[in-house]
Amino acid sequence: ADFLLATPELLYQTRIGTLCTFVERKHRTAEDAQLSEHVQRLRAQLKGKLSLHNRYWAQLMLGRIHLILGKLFQAQEHLEQAGELAGDKLPHAREEVGVLYGRLMAARGERQEALSFLRAQSLLCYRRGDRFHQMMIDQELARI
Repeated sequence: ADFLLATPELLYQTRIGTLCTFVERKHRTAEDAQLSEHVQRLRAQLKGKLSLHNRYWAQLMLGRIHLILGKLFQAQEHLEQAGELAGDKLPHAREEVGVLYGRLMAARGERQEALSFLRAQSLLCYRRGDRFHQMMIDQELARI
């Protein structure tokens, strides 16, 4: 389709993604953005029937939020679930998970491992011509 239908789910996804970005860039705090409340809502969504994309997205956002909150074990669990759901079925999902997984490794103090992992991810994106995700990964490399 050449258009995007603004559904309540899509609007929620846009809102929570934007909130996470604001917190990651230090424009808001996790408490101010009420990220803990979103964890409960996303978990409730996962108990229902969701499309593959929406199930992947909920797992990815749970991983991202837990990472922001410093709950690294929970973040890893959700990122692994997102990666398993995506497999080869969802375009660019591996790259999205890869950025957060590199961030998780750095948060655990595995700086060198994170750098090696993200450099390999950046090279894969370069070879595929995926400049957007390559840029995201390179920004993460610069932060580390």
